[in-house]
Amino acid sequence: GRGFYGAVWNNLGVCYARQFLFRKAANCFETAYEYQPDEEIREEAELAWQLAKGILPGTGEKRQVPADPQKVLLKWEREYRVRQKQ
Repeated sequence: GRGFYGAVWNNLGVCYARQFLFRKAANCFETAYEYQPDEEIREEAELAWQLAKGILPGTGEKRQVPADPQKVLLKWEREYRVRQKQ
């Protein structure tokens, strides 16, 4: 039923968010919300839209979007590995 389609769209949104494709994720969450009106799904959509606009959730601060996302990903990976060693 409708809950199944809502879950599928929600899961697709999660997949896009994990790939840092926040605009696509937000659209999927909004579609999921149409099928399954749940407060958690609405919040996911709002957070994804904030991230798509470069706003860090909870801070209201806009973050500068880097020109090369690959460099940012490598930086995060280095930071992650340093923290793993600690």
